[in-house]
Amino acid sequence: MVHPRISVIVPVHNTSRYLEQCMNTLVNQTFRDLEIICVNDGSTDGSLDILKEFERSDKRVVLVNRETASGSAALPRNIGLKRAKGKYVIFLDSDDYFAEIMLEKLYGHAEKTRADLVMCDNYTVSSVTDKIQDRDTELHSRYLPAKDVFSYQDIPDTIFQISNAAVWHKLILREMIERYQLEFQVGVPSLDDIYFVNILLVRAKRISVIRDRLVYYRVVRPDAQTTSIERHKESIFYAFHALNQYLKKHGLYESVKTSLQNWTLATMAWWMHSISGYQAYSDMYDLYRNEYFLKLGLADMKRRDLYSEDLVSFYDSIMYREFCPSLKIVLETILEPQSRIVIYGAGVVGKNIYHAVKEYGNHTVEAWCDQNAEQIGNPIVSHPNILENLEFDALLIAIGKQKIVEEVKVYLKELGIAEEKIYRV
Repeated sequence: MVHPRISVIVPVHNTSRYLEQCMNTLVNQTFRDLEIICVNDGSTDGSLDILKEFERSDKRVVLVNRETASGSAALPRNIGLKRAKGKYVIFLDSDDYFAEIMLEKLYGHAEKTRADLVMCDNYTVSSVTDKIQDRDTELHSRYLPAKDVFSYQDIPDTIFQISNAAVWHKLILREMIERYQLEFQVGVPSLDDIYFVNILLVRAKRISVIRDRLVYYRVVRPDAQTTSIERHKESIFYAFHALNQYLKKHGLYESVKTSLQNWTLATMAWWMHSISGYQAYSDMYDLYRNEYFLKLGLADMKRRDLYSEDLVSFYDSIMYREFCPSLKIVLETILEPQSRIVIYGAGVVGKNIYHAVKEYGNHTVEAWCDQNAEQIGNPIVSHPNILENLEFDALLIAIGKQKIVEEVKVYLKELGIAEEKIYRV
């Protein structure tokens, strides 16, 4: 096709289990004037054969084959972008699938609103059960302005909060990408779309949104490249550092600084919570505390500028406390092997402590308590009144705010718990 209206770019790496479903929903789109550029990135599981069959049966499918895997979706996306001829481009993932009216709706809305960037919403699909859910979606409605068309200048303090920086639900005017010479960040095994997507959000002069759920985004795929957080701890720094540098170079940083800092913190918190290994968690904490917070401009943030209590707790746990090192000392030096432990606190810090202790493995978690257990709704978390009849060797207070810690200590004393059993970690 000489000048298709839309170029669909699909990086493919070992997704043969899902690839036919993905491709069928693309070739059967009600919008026909498109090219589907599939970049096979060194697949070894039969994905290439599936793509060859689609290329033979549909002249709109363009296959680019790479013999060696690049390690992320960035390079194949860039390769596809260089070949794209469409007025608009969209980058879709080969383990997802799509409403067959998706491109028709996105294109029609883009033309109607003359938008540089149009976003839709999504469902999530379990890779284990194939169950479809309408939670954990990309659009964050509470941050979207009450306008059909907007730019970052309308919402400079929340522009990066309107979505999760995913690229697969965005139809983009190709001319805008070329004008600003944008590419995906190569050499970052995870989070390789943060740089590209967030620059789009500040470069697009006209952004519009369709509330329809048109993408079926597959989650919890064990072999996905993005599950390798522990092996690529540095990715989060490289992604946000490059974004910071770009915004500063082009005079955009100060106007979106608060939004960017909150988005960086939220992503760092999610990144850390996704780590399961004790040593990896401890190493990441040290990187945040000693290097990343300073280099990403977070060390001098004002607590009043943080957008949620969870972010305040996370920020405080990194900035003001020797969190992981003190936990390590308690677990490895102070406590006897196979000690019975109670964790008190089920907020951000408490969740981190709980998972770190479980992964450490040399002790037993007898209980996880919080006075707000009923509101939390986690069946693992109990009200602390169970402590009166529970045998345990140590209680770890896992709370960020010092005032609350002192209140908890008083409460525990009233329950008759010996002071020598209590540790603030």
